[in-house]
Amino acid sequence: MASGDSTSTAQTHSGGSAPGGPFDVFICFARPSGLPFARELRAALGGFGLRGFVDEQSTDLGVDWDDEVLAAHEAALVTVVVVSADTRRSVHQKSEIQRAMKWATQPGSAQRVVPWRCPGGPTEDRWPSGLSTFRAHLGGADEPVRAAAEIAAQLAVLLRRGPVAPPSPMLPGAAPQSVSPPVKSVGAPVRVAPVEAPPTRPVAGPPPSSEVPPWASAAGADHFGRWAEMDVSGAVQRFRWIKSGRFLMGSPAFDPWRYALEGPQHEVTLSHGYWMADTPVTQALYLAVMGENPSRFTSPPDLRRPVEQVSWDDAVHFTRRLAALRPSGALDDGLVFQLPSEAQWEHACRAGTTTPTYAPAGKGLDHIAWTTSNAKHSTHRVGQLLPNAWGLFDTLGNVWEWCADARRSWDEPYPGGPRVDPLGRAGPFRALRGGSWINTALPARAAYRDARDPSERNGGLGLRLSRGRAHQRPASSDP
Repeated sequence: MASGDSTSTAQTHSGGSAPGGPFDVFICFARPSGLPFARELRAALGGFGLRGFVDEQSTDLGVDWDDEVLAAHEAALVTVVVVSADTRRSVHQKSEIQRAMKWATQPGSAQRVVPWRCPGGPTEDRWPSGLSTFRAHLGGADEPVRAAAEIAAQLAVLLRRGPVAPPSPMLPGAAPQSVSPPVKSVGAPVRVAPVEAPPTRPVAGPPPSSEVPPWASAAGADHFGRWAEMDVSGAVQRFRWIKSGRFLMGSPAFDPWRYALEGPQHEVTLSHGYWMADTPVTQALYLAVMGENPSRFTSPPDLRRPVEQVSWDDAVHFTRRLAALRPSGALDDGLVFQLPSEAQWEHACRAGTTTPTYAPAGKGLDHIAWTTSNAKHSTHRVGQLLPNAWGLFDTLGNVWEWCADARRSWDEPYPGGPRVDPLGRAGPFRALRGGSWINTALPARAAYRDARDPSERNGGLGLRLSRGRAHQRPASSDP
């Protein structure tokens, strides 16, 4: 090691090599203020079987320091940038940051950049140029040990290493952390660092057979996976098969956009696969089933817009009417049309990602969601923007989507600890997910949660169908 102003970065192993073997994470820091967190993060990564490069601990004697750092950086896929009080003065850290951002923004690159601001570090407007592009990954925890453990847990999931559940700072059953509400003046799209969507781990239940399900008119498979289509009087709705699996539900404590009710982040197991509609319910399908179109946005006429002004009770009634339309004599596959649970919705929305949105590399929120940034004061025809990795469109933006869960209050947090097939069953409120055309980028995140009275209707409230094993839904307020 040959510099008093050095940095170190953490990235996932890409098959390259460095002296002493490949590193998973390259930790980029400036001395002296960034060194304590770099050490904590390297230790936390080790608990998940990940190797973090920190130059003072990782460089072999007699090896040229610049060559060592470059080789370690090239061998990794994730660069953790520790933004500290010395960042603006560190020539070496600025050089490594620019190198990491260049790699991360190249077409098809799997490189990732994860900034974390140390207490006392510069505010975002004083960061090295371009680093704020990756703001969606910022850490907000003030205590380095906890922040390091949480970031390491996230990287372990992203890199498919070790346990999915986070280590001791977020033990099962721990009380949710008190986190200040994020800034709400977010007219610009959330910009997300390049992300590959790792598949969730299969748990139970095979995918459906290649035959057309008894409720469907067609079925097949494509690069997204299995699909089936339902035709109701000419209104066609495609469904995607979502496999059973485990995922981390909620947002991490270091997410700057996080509200307290999005935590504590916890492992969820969905023990059975299910079908999920690839778009929100359209005006055409709602009209075909219910014989009416309650939507506010009907001019110019376009029945491929999502239906809105639908209450939770309306949505439940819709699923029951749809079930009654099953052809006489059709075989029973043991599944039912219903609203998804919050866990099913978030699992399907994330499609294996662990970031706030599923926006692909090099694309912003405007490419996947209709919000105040691009919606121009109305809903839009479904399926026009980019889908997620499992073939679902408009899970974020356009219209809010009712879920089956009940809540005691709109801001009721998760109970904490690992959960299997969770469903909120008590309380006067009903869950909503996804944000809408009338909202900023803030609610257009996979972890964002809201809830309303089940009788409420407005031009931003819609629904998405699922078909799976019946869960015990909260009772409708219909007679």
